[in-house]
Amino acid sequence: MLVSQTTQRRDVIEKYSTDEEIEFWNKYARAGLTHYEQRAIQQLIHGGTRVLDIGCGCGRATIALAQMDARVCALDIAPRMTQVTKANVLACDIQARAVCADICE
Repeated sequence: MLVSQTTQRRDVIEKYSTDEEIEFWNKYARAGLTHYEQRAIQQLIHGGTRVLDIGCGCGRATIALAQMDARVCALDIAPRMTQVTKANVLACDIQARAVCADICE
């Protein structure tokens, strides 16, 4: 059975808008990057580096990148994930932009 792109999009938004998903991914975001992820990214990111975080979820990578002085635009298809990313960015007192959008449109 072939599923339309609109149906797939709706299903993804619904899944990642549930309280359970938000809670899970937000806990993951608050934990931050692992030591190895942090080291790998530090080799690539320098102050002012522009980064597009596609599928940002609750902002795990967005926060870490912004703390490294990258200029981050966080993108997610699920509005609630984008709202949580914005809240997490504010709570961390960092600069990053969070946008709810579909990269396929």
